[in-house]
Amino acid sequence: MTTTRYSIVIRGEVAATALERLGEPEARTSADLTELVCDVVDQSQLMGILAGLSREGLEVVSATPLDS
Repeated sequence: MTTTRYSIVIRGEVAATALERLGEPEARTSADLTELVCDVVDQSQLMGILAGLSREGLEVVSATPLDS
């Protein structure tokens, strides 16, 4: 199964419990942004991740594929 690595940038910090619910993506925090890096199988999974972030009350700044 092919995956695409995504960088999802969130405004603010993401709680550890939220990261657990999202499948524990890599998280890097700097200034007032957190970058989540995760492997995504398809568009449906990406939409699920973004919906989960929204349910957590987090503001998504960007979602960018890292693979070409």
